Amino acid sequence: MPGHIPAVLVSLLVAAGLASGPALAASAAEVPAAPTAETLGLTCDSMFTAEQAASFTEAGYQRFGPSEDAEPSVFTEPGGVFCRWAVPQSDVLYDYGYAPVTPAASEALVLKVTDPSNLFPMQRFDVAEGALYTSSLEFGETAFLFADGAVYLAPGYQGAVELRDLVLRLAAAAVPSPTPQPEEETALDTEPSETVLDEEIEIARPPRTIDTPSVLSTLPAIGDKDLRLERVVAVVLLTLVLILVVALPSALLSSAVEEHYDRLAAVVAPLRRPFVALRARQGAPTGAPVPGWIPIAVGVVSAALIACFLDPALSFDESSARQFVSTLGGIVVESVLGLTLVAVVLRSRRPDLEPRLQFQAGSLVVVLIAVVLSRLLGFEPGVLFGLVLGLAFAVPPATADTVLVTWLRTGWIFLAGLIGWAGYSIVGLVWAGDPNWPSLLLGEAFGALAIGGIAALPLMLLPVPGLDGSVLFRSSKVGWAAAWGVSVLVFFFVLLPLPASWDKVGAPLVGWVSLLIAYAVAAVAVWAILRFTARERNDAGSGPSDPEAVSRTY
Repeated sequence: MPGHIPAVLVSLLVAAGLASGPALAASAAEVPAAPTAETLGLTCDSMFTAEQAASFTEAGYQRFGPSEDAEPSVFTEPGGVFCRWAVPQSDVLYDYGYAPVTPAASEALVLKVTDPSNLFPMQRFDVAEGALYTSSLEFGETAFLFADGAVYLAPGYQGAVELRDLVLRLAAAAVPSPTPQPEEETALDTEPSETVLDEEIEIARPPRTIDTPSVLSTLPAIGDKDLRLERVVAVVLLTLVLILVVALPSALLSSAVEEHYDRLAAVVAPLRRPFVALRARQGAPTGAPVPGWIPIAVGVVSAALIACFLDPALSFDESSARQFVSTLGGIVVESVLGLTLVAVVLRSRRPDLEPRLQFQAGSLVVVLIAVVLSRLLGFEPGVLFGLVLGLAFAVPPATADTVLVTWLRTGWIFLAGLIGWAGYSIVGLVWAGDPNWPSLLLGEAFGALAIGGIAALPLMLLPVPGLDGSVLFRSSKVGWAAAWGVSVLVFFFVLLPLPASWDKVGAPLVGWVSLLIAYAVAAVAVWAILRFTARERNDAGSGPSDPEAVSRTY
C-alpha cells in the first residue's frame, strides 16, 4: 500500500487542491474528452479488489465517500468519483479519485495544487503517462496524474498509474471497437501526447505574502493527535526498545572515551583552534569564553537565519521575514531566557561561580547539521537546535554543579517545548480558518519554541561527549534513561505521524528510528576501533581523565 499521508496535507487538498472554485464553474460548458465514471462503471466498489479492501479493513480503515458539506470539485461533480480510506479519528488516510476534465478545469486544478501559499505546494513531474503533480515522488504522497483528458487521484505515482490502468481496462470493456472514423479523434487515447498537459502550461502563480504560512505551521496541533490505547502502548514499547538500543552502545562509547581520552583530545585539538583564535581576537584570554552581549546577539540571530532554511520555500519575501522573526523569538525564549533562569538559580546556590551567558560559536555547526538532516529526511517541520549559548563561570564548577546545570537546562527546554506546543495549538484554535500575519507570527513563534524543545531533546540527550546527555549518563544511567525515554516518547507523539498499523509506518518515523540505530552502530564501531587498535600507554603520561574537556565548556 502507499505510504502515509499527513492529515494537514489531505485537508489542504480537499479544501484547496480539490475545490474547483469559480474557474471550474466557468468551464462547465466545455465537454471533457474522457468518459465519465458512470460510463465506465467506476465506483468505490469497483475501484479496489477484494484483497485491497480486505487489507484496508484489517488495518482498521473505513471507506468514506465525499461528505455532504464538501466543496464542489471535479471529483464530486457528476462524472467523477471520489473514495477515501481512513482510520476514524486519526490523521492516517488515503484518497482516490477519477474525473474527466476540460482544459480550463485542468489548468484551474493545477493552479490550486501548486499555489505557493499552500502548506505543501505540489511540483510537476513529466512521466510516461502524462503530467504528475505531487509534493514528493519518494514517499507515496498524494498525487494528481493528468492524462487522457482525465485526472487520476491516488497516493503516490504508482497508485495513480494503477488507477489509470484500471480505467483503461474498464473503457476497453465498456466500449466495443468501432470502425475507425478518420475525421474524428478517439475519445480515449492511451498515449500521453494527446493530453492537455503534455505541453507546459504557463501559470501565473500568486506570490507569497506576509499571510503565507511557513514550514513552522506544519507542526501538528494537540487536537490533531490520535491517542488511542493501542497506539500509545505501541509507541511506549518502541521507546523502551530504543532506550536499550542506545544505552548499551553508549556505555561502551563512554568507557572507550574515558580510557583513550588522550588520543581523542589530540584528534579534536585542531578542530578547536579556530574557536580559540576567535576568542583571542575578541580580546579575551585564550581558553576564556567570548564576553559581552554583542557575540550573544550575533549568535542568536545567526542561529535563527540558519534555522529558517528548514522551510524549502524560503525566499526574500514577507513570509520568510515573518518566519525569521518567529524563529528568533522561539530561540530567544529557549536559550536566552532559559539560561538566564538557570544562572539565577545557580547564583543563589553558588554565588562564587558568577555564572554568565556566553556564545558557543561551534553550536552553529550543530544548528546547520540539524537543518540539513531535517531536509534530507524530508521531516517537517524539522529540528530546531537552538543551543547556541552556554554558561561561563568565574571559577571551575564542581561536578555536582555541572550536573545541576544540565538538569536545569534540560528541564527548561522540555517545559518550554510543551508550552510552545500548547500555545501553538491555542493560537490555531482561536484563528482557525482565518489566519493572518499577526496570528501566524505568534503561532509560529510558539511553533519554533515547541520544535526547539521537543525535537531537539532526543538528540541533545544522546550520551555523546560534548552533549548534555553525556553529563547525565555519567552521573546516573537510570536518570539519563528516564530523561531520554520521556523526550523520545514526547517527540514521537507530538511530531511524528503515528501509524495505524506497523506494516504502514511513515517515512519520517522510519528515518528517525534508522538515525538512532545508526548512532548505536557508530558508537559500537568507535568503541571497537579504540579497544582493539589501542597500544599500551605509559600511565605516567596519560594526562587528564575528563572526556568532557574534549569539547565541552559551560
